[in-house]
Amino acid sequence: DAASGDGDPDADDGRDQDVGEENVPDDPGEVEEDGMDPDDGDPPADAEAEDTDDAEEDVDEEEVPSLVCFRDDFDAAELGIGWSFVDPLGDCAYSLSESPGYLKISVPAGVNHDCWTTGDNCPRMVRAVENRLEMVFEVRMDVSVEPDDVTSFGLWLGQDDTHFLRFELYHGNGNIYVMAYSMFGSMAAEDLRYGIGSTMNATNYLRVNKQGGAYELLFSFDGIAWNDVGVVLKPELDLTTAGMFVINFWDTP
Repeated sequence: DAASGDGDPDADDGRDQDVGEENVPDDPGEVEEDGMDPDDGDPPADAEAEDTDDAEEDVDEEEVPSLVCFRDDFDAAELGIGWSFVDPLGDCAYSLSESPGYLKISVPAGVNHDCWTTGDNCPRMVRAVENRLEMVFEVRMDVSVEPDDVTSFGLWLGQDDTHFLRFELYHGNGNIYVMAYSMFGSMAAEDLRYGIGSTMNATNYLRVNKQGGAYELLFSFDGIAWNDVGVVLKPELDLTTAGMFVINFWDTP
């Protein structure tokens, strides 16, 4: 955004998000994120060998690694083991009870909660991940925003607080974008921007397919039909954490 220097599509800025329930919340400026699935891809197929002679030969099978899959629907009363809530300014909160079946992250108005060259200020719920060659990350977000709200929310893939990728849905000044930003120390960039209209859909999905150092961003309104936004090439990212974040600016709660 222009105010924070993070390449925001519109001059005005103010963002707000929450994360919560199956129905669209009544309160404006809320985002409800229903879980995240990191998946490291299919395991290699079992290999079998046969001797062409009449005599049979035993072949030792290599142990095939199991598929690593994680899913959280946030439908339990307590936060699952492994999650960590990062609240750099100490003024945000999360809830599993306000909207059962969703994680809701609340950000107050009047304070800049951005993660950019201006500082590490955005709240996020993250967990440690192993940096595998092939991985898939997916999140569902139920959203309610007012026309004047300026806000973004989505997937966070990070090495540390100053080296990360943001894959997000942005709403501001009548524009809706699916976007990707990268931050590496003092170097920051807007990597992808894809316009999807002027009205925020109630339910939205983001997916990132990781293939080595290539991160492919896709979005969907139903989790079935996916639209390809583009690829961010960041082989230098040593991925250690993944999760969901919320950003707001100024007077938007």
